[in-house]
Amino acid sequence: MLKNFLSKLAASVILASLITMPSAHSAVKAGDSCKKVGVTSTTNGKKYTCIKSGKKLVWNKGVTVVKATAPKTIAEALANYSQVPSWAFKKSAETISRSPSKKLLFTYLVGPNTNPIYEVPQIPTGLVSKMFPSYELTKEFVIIYYNFQDVKWAEVNFSAYIGETAGYDTSGEVKKHCQSASLCESASAVTNSVTGTTVLLITSADYKKSDRHFNSGTMEAHEFFHGYQNAQFTGNGRNNAMMPRWLVEGSASFVEMASVYSNDFTKYLGAKGSLLTQLQYQKSFREEDLIKFLDAPSLGTNWSSWDSYPQQRVYDIGMLVSEMMVAVAGPESLLEQFKLVASGLSYKQAFEKVFGVSWEEGVKLIAKAISRETS
Repeated sequence: MLKNFLSKLAASVILASLITMPSAHSAVKAGDSCKKVGVTSTTNGKKYTCIKSGKKLVWNKGVTVVKATAPKTIAEALANYSQVPSWAFKKSAETISRSPSKKLLFTYLVGPNTNPIYEVPQIPTGLVSKMFPSYELTKEFVIIYYNFQDVKWAEVNFSAYIGETAGYDTSGEVKKHCQSASLCESASAVTNSVTGTTVLLITSADYKKSDRHFNSGTMEAHEFFHGYQNAQFTGNGRNNAMMPRWLVEGSASFVEMASVYSNDFTKYLGAKGSLLTQLQYQKSFREEDLIKFLDAPSLGTNWSSWDSYPQQRVYDIGMLVSEMMVAVAGPESLLEQFKLVASGLSYKQAFEKVFGVSWEEGVKLIAKAISRETS
């Protein structure tokens, strides 16, 4: 009996010690001892750092951890501009991941002497279509790959789909992208204004095989998104010239990178850095220059105002603006602006409806933000 009593007593002592024994993972407190300078620990919304105080190692007072939240306005994007790339990327990647695949009517034509540099265009075009789940494309789209030897072949096939009904002059469209064997490095998207068919013309010269734009699928993604832009205007008598040229090309530049590299933020940043190399090196666009560029005299009417700038500026500056827009309102905000202008609104009206701020105020905020990268 005594033996049973002693056994129970021992068990009670052990249980009590387990209950009262301090946990190895107990909450950190300011002033408590720690083991290594620089080590951090987050407890109850505060981040503590191990520091040396006199001869002791102790946890400092800690700083409150502020949970990052996506900007909801252009002004908030300006205030947290360093986070704009990650939020734009995240919103795009999340949209792609949760969107169902769309069934696309695909015609894939390759010139008899042409070897396509990128052979699976269904991948980048599929990613772009998932990036804009609320918008429908045309009933059919065609990709024509060709090199200089196959220019005449490409012209015949292009004419078969586009003919004389594109809504603007398409004569020479095929040849201008591939003027010689050593100057064959461009692409475009043309939409038939009657049938709604979109044709992507993509050159495929052997000397461009090592070029990221040609071997990654970004070229296909870029031009495919132009097809989405064009589709908003099909059959309503309005056209892309009513949009800022920097948004037409800049949004396509953002989309190509955010779609193709949607599973790798580092690759997205690398592609973005490559696009911005010249712009960031020259540092020639101050805040007032950016306002002048973005809010050009022909805004909403035609693209003539941007003819005096190097062509690359509509791509790189436009990409920075598009990235900021997506950080605020998601990727579909890009296409929504095209849809609203196609419905009869001016560009300034469309911008205000999407972002909740007047264009006059918004362009100043945007210029202030991206001038950090351009001046």
